[in-house]
Amino acid sequence: MVNILYKRSLVDKVFVLLRSSTKRQFLKRDFEDEDAILTKLNAIHGNTIDFLEFLESNTKIYVIAIDYAGLTKIEKLI
Repeated sequence: MVNILYKRSLVDKVFVLLRSSTKRQFLKRDFEDEDAILTKLNAIHGNTIDFLEFLESNTKIYVIAIDYAGLTKIEKLI
């Protein structure tokens, strides 16, 4: 899916949040165990915390959010 974003959407960066509850604050949405999964994904630029830091340090950004809730739980398809 990450590769498809680069090819079809022409994005420069991809930040991945694997799972979260909408009731949680953004800064608390990342899980410690997700680091192991994120390291297996190619060409991503981090998780929610990394995304928020990127937003703070840049002024001209277009944000596109894609939600594939429940689409897959198979790690190699992410």
